[in-house]
Amino acid sequence: MILLLAILFVPPAIPHLLPFGTQAPRLRPADAVFVLSGGEGRIQAGYRAWNSGAAKDLCILGAGKMVEPADLLPEAASLPAGALKRIYVERWSENTLENAFSAKSIVSARGYSAVILVTSDYHAPRAHLAFRKVLPEGVRLDVIPVASGSGSKGGVAWRWARRHFLEGWKYWGYRVLLRWERGIPAFRPQQSGFRREKSGILSVPRTITLRPEIASFPSRQSRIAIG
Repeated sequence: MILLLAILFVPPAIPHLLPFGTQAPRLRPADAVFVLSGGEGRIQAGYRAWNSGAAKDLCILGAGKMVEPADLLPEAASLPAGALKRIYVERWSENTLENAFSAKSIVSARGYSAVILVTSDYHAPRAHLAFRKVLPEGVRLDVIPVASGSGSKGGVAWRWARRHFLEGWKYWGYRVLLRWERGIPAFRPQQSGFRREKSGILSVPRTITLRPEIASFPSRQSRIAIG
């Protein structure tokens, strides 16, 4: 019984105990903060980091097609035009791996060499794994984990434990999926321009292209137009 419990609970705990990124002092700001939308407090934490000078650009990934930039970032209404030009919103990615591919297309288009990843603490190990594998090797990747909070009430504590348990197993799934580097498609932006929203925030292009020699991953065609 003890062995079964160990097999069930020890593997998902390991990713949350391993170091997955650093926040070492920088001699200069990063090129961009990449915020993975979908978790409470992520966008606010990313905005604070960007607004404090941690990076030049702010990129919000996986925002959703129907979400208005003003709803994502109300603070943008008070920003000068020059600052708005440094904010990008990407709408098509729907999971962590697609977030990483989207980030790679932006990194390639903008020539970034150092980025900061912002996501929830329970999600950070898997997100860091995906981004580190997908982004070019020379790109520096730091992580800002946003505390999800364990809480003192039973219901909140249960959600905290459940999130960490599930994310731990998802991490090992990604380790298997990403083990074979040649199976990872290299996304390249089809267009170099960015569409400006009415709010002044820029939208990342949604159409991307795969290298023909690895266009079969996973059951996708060589050209993907994300609608």
